[in-house]
Amino acid sequence: MILNQSRYEAAKDNLKELTASIAKFEVLVDGEADRFALQGLDAMKGFASDMQRDINEYLFLKSGKFVSPKSFRPSELPKILIQTRIASCLSQQEPTGASRRSTNGLRSNIEV
Repeated sequence: MILNQSRYEAAKDNLKELTASIAKFEVLVDGEADRFALQGLDAMKGFASDMQRDINEYLFLKSGKFVSPKSFRPSELPKILIQTRIASCLSQQEPTGASRRSTNGLRSNIEV
């Protein structure tokens, strides 16, 4: 799962490089492929497919079309929270300063 914009950009770049590597590897093994070369090529294609799926999921979440499920298992909560954060266009970064209400009711900025 891609968690934020910077990881999305890195995933796009990595997928582009992996796709180019797969194309080069296909030319090298064409006709003279042994079992291990074919298994390696299949593994690379599977990894590229997984990366593409993660990129597509991130783009879907960013589109704002994601709707949080009404019921889920407790083990799914972290993923659902991340998906909801991305779909709501909220940043993963912590703020540099947080506002907290003091005991006298006034707000004060504190460094986190």
